[in-house]
Amino acid sequence: MKGCNIHKVSLDVDAAMQKTSLMQHKRDGLMTEKKEDKTSDLPSFDPQGTESLKEIPARFLLGGLLRLSAEGRWSFQGEWIEHTGVCQFLQRQMRRTAEGTYWVINGPQRVTVEIEDAPYLIREVYEQDDVLWGRLSDGSREILRLECLYASEDAVLYAEVKVGEAGASEGEGHRARFSREAIGQISAWLEEDSGGRLGVGYRERFYPLLREKRSG
Repeated sequence: MKGCNIHKVSLDVDAAMQKTSLMQHKRDGLMTEKKEDKTSDLPSFDPQGTESLKEIPARFLLGGLLRLSAEGRWSFQGEWIEHTGVCQFLQRQMRRTAEGTYWVINGPQRVTVEIEDAPYLIREVYEQDDVLWGRLSDGSREILRLECLYASEDAVLYAEVKVGEAGASEGEGHRARFSREAIGQISAWLEEDSGGRLGVGYRERFYPLLREKRSG
């Protein structure tokens, strides 16, 4: 993929979304010469809770534009987005739908995201105030729940983050993949117990790694 510079991102992303939306209107026969009041079904700019695809009018749904790689890199129409601020904006505006897919909230629009692996990436792990923290790809940080860490068969490490946030239901979280740097940092606390189980040993407690789960 080619790199996408800041000017292209800041000037063209929203315009391309608007153009795509207009094309969808024409194709689906949703545009008429008569002006109609569409404010009654205008989706929220800041939705609370979990939205369903069925709740959003078709003219506000855009697809095929955004993709998030396993390494946490965003691309727009096949081109990498290199600007950190734009990537963090997309990450902060991303929500999970009731169907388990993800989209980015762009005003009233819902721009679906093709996710290769996990919706979040843990970029950094560090110790502070006698707990282990993870810094996420949206710029936020939170305490790592060591009892909820799990690994895939190919030794990729994951955590559950943002419980009850970003479209997740109460008590549910989002899948977050540890970056290579974060794995290197948390490896200082990785160890095996007497039974040969791999886990995190921290403050005189052992937290075995769980088996992989696929819950978004």
